[in-house]
Amino acid sequence: MNDDSFSFYTIVDLHVDEASCLAVAEFITRANYGLRAGCFEMDFSDGEVRYRTHHHVGEDTTSLTADQIRHAIYVNVSMVERYGNALMAVMMGFQTPEEAIAQAKAD
Repeated sequence: MNDDSFSFYTIVDLHVDEASCLAVAEFITRANYGLRAGCFEMDFSDGEVRYRTHHHVGEDTTSLTADQIRHAIYVNVSMVERYGNALMAVMMGFQTPEEAIAQAKAD
């Protein structure tokens, strides 16, 4: 990212094992569809999953306000709370990505 932006990440404590990578990638794709204020990401090399919110500041980086930072953090943490259990269910093989997303969106 350029210096004219602010990004906030929540990193999921557990890493995805190789056997679950494709299922988690499908879950993340389904979860991300339609999200406007951030997205889930997965690093295929080590299985790290995180949620990113991003705010473009422009050339005047002093224009970033405390409210904008609070909003980015709130959205970030809220999305991880909303989808976290479903993500774990897919990682552990308890649910398919489709089942997990349906449950997360219903809750």
